[in-house]
Amino acid sequence: MRAGFDFKKKKGRREWVRARIERDADGVPIARKFRSSGAGILTSMVDSDGLVEIPEHIDRLAAGSMVDFLPFAEVMR
Repeated sequence: MRAGFDFKKKKGRREWVRARIERDADGVPIARKFRSSGAGILTSMVDSDGLVEIPEHIDRLAAGSMVDFLPFAEVMR
């Protein structure tokens, strides 16, 4: 899936970003990062559709990059 956000992190760490699936102007699904993502912000988990995985070797993710997306629907089966 394509990322609909930019993200910067420390290299060498795997991170999981809470995201919603939205459609761009062409109807293509994209993952949009939830605006607030602190560990104690439960609304970001409730309002998200899943997690975007950002691997260890990436320190900067640009909008439009391909990312792995783990939908919560798959986890809840």
